[in-house]
Amino acid sequence: MNEERLHRLLSGVGEPERPTTAEWQAFLNRARRNRTTRMVFSALLTVALVAVSAVALSRYSTKRTDVPPAEQDQIVPVPIPEDPPESCSEGPSLESGSLGIVAYAGVTDLHIVDVETGHDQILVSGGSGFGRGFPGSGVQVSPDGRWITFGDGLVVPSGGGTVCAPLGRGLRDFRWTSGGMLVGLGDNVLVVGGPDRPPKTFDAGRFPIGSYALSPDGMSIAVSVFSPPDKTNDPLSVGMRGIWVLDLEGRVVGRPSTISLPGSEYKIAVWAPDGRSILYWVLFPNSASLNADGGPLHVVDISTGDRTEVSPGMPNDPGQVSMCGGSVVIADVPGRFAEQGHVITVLDPADWSSQPLPGEAGESYVDPSCNRDGAGRIVATAAPGVQGSLGEVEKETSIVWLEPDSGEVVDRTFVEGRISRFPLLMPDGQVIFEARERGAPEGGLYIHGTDGQVTLLLDHVRVDEYPYLGGVRFWDWHRP
Repeated sequence: MNEERLHRLLSGVGEPERPTTAEWQAFLNRARRNRTTRMVFSALLTVALVAVSAVALSRYSTKRTDVPPAEQDQIVPVPIPEDPPESCSEGPSLESGSLGIVAYAGVTDLHIVDVETGHDQILVSGGSGFGRGFPGSGVQVSPDGRWITFGDGLVVPSGGGTVCAPLGRGLRDFRWTSGGMLVGLGDNVLVVGGPDRPPKTFDAGRFPIGSYALSPDGMSIAVSVFSPPDKTNDPLSVGMRGIWVLDLEGRVVGRPSTISLPGSEYKIAVWAPDGRSILYWVLFPNSASLNADGGPLHVVDISTGDRTEVSPGMPNDPGQVSMCGGSVVIADVPGRFAEQGHVITVLDPADWSSQPLPGEAGESYVDPSCNRDGAGRIVATAAPGVQGSLGEVEKETSIVWLEPDSGEVVDRTFVEGRISRFPLLMPDGQVIFEARERGAPEGGLYIHGTDGQVTLLLDHVRVDEYPYLGGVRFWDWHRP
């Protein structure tokens, strides 16, 4: 490596360089080794760092010169049909490396990326305004990696093929069950089906279904039905509003004694890890100020109907609740949402006691993520000061690692000049997160490796343009 090239890499000036295949493979080999030491100086002398440090060679380096030399595309991009078929034809199998795939929505197209090679291919060509009219369902890869769902009910094979709509159009809030079935929500209906199964519907009549959650075993669905203000006096209102438990055929199999008050709604957060209880918030559809402040988080026992308040008020967004083995981790608020910072709190389902993790003074924490087996540390987004206003959320943020016992911040990474959000902790300890410049409709996906290096995986990912708490994640990482 000559002196001029080394200066260009360290200073970040000059034209971006394209790493060679050998350089990229060297980086991957280093990423797979779970090294705990960070030998920054020696890393400067390895060709692997050429692939990850076009700007800085610290553990916070965030720019990569480019993806490896492009492979030949195997996927032929397809448009969204004017009338997508309900039957889905499986496309060719997708070959990917050991690091899996990332599916993401750009501003004009739906993409799929092989993480190991960085090879980015277009699955669906949407053209100008792609996805702008879609309700917030984001992008999700099926558990077996065969299908990708996006938009308002659209599904496409991950290896390329025709876009279909197995549950119909005009739905939102899609989720895959562990068995590969797809669930979607309409105004008054919940639809369960999938590319390989005909749809089944739970119809709440003239009463809206506000939210739902899948049980830990993927075999049951909790739904919340509420009566809007104009139906408060409807004689059927009392009999319908509240939480219902369904099977995957859309049949009612249980109903905890949780009848919501007139004009209020129960928003389901998540099932408890043991599948015996359901956590939910109390919302008031006619009061934006109350809902903006968050709501009390309750838990109800499915068999007995006993209810317990586990938080007096927290952001009513499912993204602020995470399963950590036998525990539930939330972004909690010690006081009024709009006036207090957030802390990560661990809930023990045995008695629903809580343990706040203090973190560092002057910081607020949201977006908790952890391994589902509960092992290891908790990852979260950290912001300076109060997180209760849009201006504070728009400040430069970082991704932190919290020790679950002491609550101490033991590690931190950030992308200089960007707002980092939505960390996703993988079983091998790597973390993927999105980061964007303030006000930008696009951002980048970054990987924090087990060796402490931060690598730009890809740029031009669509991000939520209203970066309040929660929001939509327009990408998904599937690991084999």
